[in-house]
Formats: sequence, C-alpha cells, structure tokens
Amino acid sequence: MQQHKGIRNFLPLSFVENSPNFKWWIYITASLGTFIAVSDQSSTAIVTPVISKQFGVDIPTVQWLAIGYMLSVSIFMMPAAAIANKIGYKNAWLIGFSLFGIAAFLNGFSWKNFNGSWSLNYTS
Repeated sequence: MQQHKGIRNFLPLSFVENSPNFKWWIYITASLGTFIAVSDQSSTAIVTPVISKQFGVDIPTVQWLAIGYMLSVSIFMMPAAAIANKIGYKNAWLIGFSLFGIAAFLNGFSWKNFNGSWSLNYTS
C-alpha cells in the first residue's frame, strides 16, 4: 500500500488500512458521520417548543434559530472544501469528525437548567 503523509501518520489507523474489510470501515465511518450530521440538524427542530416556552416567544420566531444554524453550517462548506483540497480529503474528514465528536461529547455535559442545577434532562 502507498505510504501516506500528514496527520494520519500520528493516528492509529494502520490496522484499518491494512484490514481486508477496509471498504466496510469506510462505509461505517461515512454512515456514522451522516447520521450525526442529520441528528445534529434535526435536534434544533426538536427543542423548538422547549425554547419557545422558556423564552416566551412564538414558534415561528424560534424557528429562525434552526434556519440560522443551517445557514451558518452552509457558509462554512466552501472554506472547508478549500482546506480539504490543501490537506487532503481524508485528513480533513478525520480532523473534522474528531473535532465534532469531542465538541458534541463535551456539549452533552455542559447544559445547565434555567433553575441553576446541572442536568442532562429537561425539567419543566
């Protein structure tokens, strides 16, 4: 197999690249990334009624949060493609997937209820 340069030399991926199931590893990674992206986008739509209730605004106003979130993600697609062209698509995927996973994990533990107590569940 061809010797690769870049960030992948620092990551323990040789067992995946040399695996006879390499195509399945790619499929699993792409499927997981797609699932995370879709669930991340739809999570803003799921919490719309809760945000509306907490801040005392109507649903159409709160829906602008989801629209703004999707627009901000769309705005960064072109710069991300330019970065991927420079560092390689696989390196860009690994860096982005890792950063998103770490941020999503940390975000799960950083939510604070409006009553001041730390919790991962919404309480009314």
